[in-house]
Amino acid sequence: MDGKMYLILALVLALGFLIRFILVYLKAKSELIETDTEQQIWKHAPELIAEAEEAYKMVEKAGKQKMQMCIDALLPLIPEAVAGIFTGDVIQRIVQTVFDSMKEFADYSIDKAAEQLAGKDAAK
Repeated sequence: MDGKMYLILALVLALGFLIRFILVYLKAKSELIETDTEQQIWKHAPELIAEAEEAYKMVEKAGKQKMQMCIDALLPLIPEAVAGIFTGDVIQRIVQTVFDSMKEFADYSIDKAAEQLAGKDAAK
């Protein structure tokens, strides 16, 4: 092999490494966007649930409307690059999980307060 052949081989290998690096970089960037987007949804969901509860406090059986209000408020946080991943259904599942956790904590807090109150009344 002459010098030109080695040079061409080296350029092809370098180009291959460059393409591989770019693909890995783009995948990592996409994963970071996904992670950041999910964190933003989890961060804002409790506040939006509280706003929806307040907005519909006088309406009975408004669960669907409250959920839609939360989803509509969260959709603008979704970058176009991951819009296919964070669909309305995915956002709904996250909001429902947050709501269930909030309700579970509220029920636990009420039970603890009732136990404490019952203990004070028994002591009297």
